Amino acid sequence: MSLGANEKFHKNVAELTRLAAAQIRVTVTESDESVDDLSRSFQDIVTQDRSIRATIEQLPDIPEINEIKEQISLLSSQIGINVQNAVVAFQFYDRLCQRLDHTSECLRSLSEIEDDKKKSSAEEVTKLRDRVYNHFTMEEERQLFDAVLTSKDFEHAITEYTLARAKSLEEDDDVNIELF
Repeated sequence: MSLGANEKFHKNVAELTRLAAAQIRVTVTESDESVDDLSRSFQDIVTQDRSIRATIEQLPDIPEINEIKEQISLLSSQIGINVQNAVVAFQFYDRLCQRLDHTSECLRSLSEIEDDKKKSSAEEVTKLRDRVYNHFTMEEERQLFDAVLTSKDFEHAITEYTLARAKSLEEDDDVNIELF
């Protein structure tokens, strides 16, 4: 049985949408493994740094050695700062993964609607749109959603969101980053 042009169109859209969702999901999964390795490495660095500090404290209190102890302590402090910076980067990565997971789920659900002739309706897509919005865990996702829906031009929506986000960050000097 041959598919009509309209059915073929919807089938192709559904397949491409599922492919995009799958690519996002696989990418997030693969990158999570690398981040887990990095996390373990940073935990090891922190443990080793504590050992170095404990060893420094065991050294005798002799002027010649005190200078070396100070240098090692300074290097240890710099390691601590680098680890803190890495933790912040991990927090941003976590937010990225959340956004990609939400995007993947949205695409997967959309592909199901597109693929199912019985469900393929504007009402089903509207319900999905509302579910997607309500599923967001970060305010930034809602702001981007609103910018995309209120703008007729994709690039303009991105620019509006980016400018509003930058202004918001400038106004809030104490930005709180959380792992979810």
